[in-house]
Amino acid sequence: MRELDDGARLVASRAKLRARFDQDGCVLLRGLLDPAAIEDLRGRVLALHEPRGWTERAPDWVDPHAGRLAYHVDVQRIEAFHRLAYDPALFGVARALIGDDAFAHPRRLLRTIWPGERALTTPPHQDFLYIRGAADTITAWVPLGACRREDGGLRVLVGSHRSGQLPVHVYEGALAAYGVEVADDDPRWASADYAAGDVLVFHSLAVHGALPNCSGRPRLSVDYRYQSASTPVARSSLHPADHPAIPDWPELLAGAGWCSEEWLAVPEGVQIVE
Repeated sequence: MRELDDGARLVASRAKLRARFDQDGCVLLRGLLDPAAIEDLRGRVLALHEPRGWTERAPDWVDPHAGRLAYHVDVQRIEAFHRLAYDPALFGVARALIGDDAFAHPRRLLRTIWPGERALTTPPHQDFLYIRGAADTITAWVPLGACRREDGGLRVLVGSHRSGQLPVHVYEGALAAYGVEVADDDPRWASADYAAGDVLVFHSLAVHGALPNCSGRPRLSVDYRYQSASTPVARSSLHPADHPAIPDWPELLAGAGWCSEEWLAVPEGVQIVE
């Protein structure tokens, strides 16, 4: 599998960054974020593992009532989890790629991939299948800490966004997942060993997926999504991840101690579609 090129040098030029993104459908930006902020958020998430007894064993993710949903409620109540989506450097990249009217989806995802759980490895897929709304939505994948290939780092099929929406394939396993069928030996696959502060940005039609976590620790990463306010947004992107299985924002954040409007605001006049 080939190495992802570092596009950090392109950030200084909107035109060059956009040209690379239009060509590849993705761009790796090493050192875009402050590693201290990444490690702080990682520590806050790991602190949720300790009282659950998840330091010595992986939870039973197959059963959603075995703690997964309660865990994600607690994650959504962490202000730093939402604040990072508005980091000036990251938001600046979103504006460069989408336009000055870019906004962040309130729906944000933390992914916790435990070692040895191959059935939970994210298969090749396109985010548009899940996002809907506007195809020109981008995802910023941020590993919370160093993430090597053997930790389950992300891989992306460079240039695949130009093929449009692909037929859906069902991946059977402990948790069925919808994705696309792509050969593992396709020469377009690319990945990297990521460091804290690195960000991988990709188009909603870019095929991507995770490598198996063969390490001895959970892989933690977050997904932030951005789009232009002039394009339609799916209503589901405005709710918390896992809604309606978990409460909507007013109930979820009751007593959280921070102002939800600051990090969850959506520009006025945005067309909302079902």
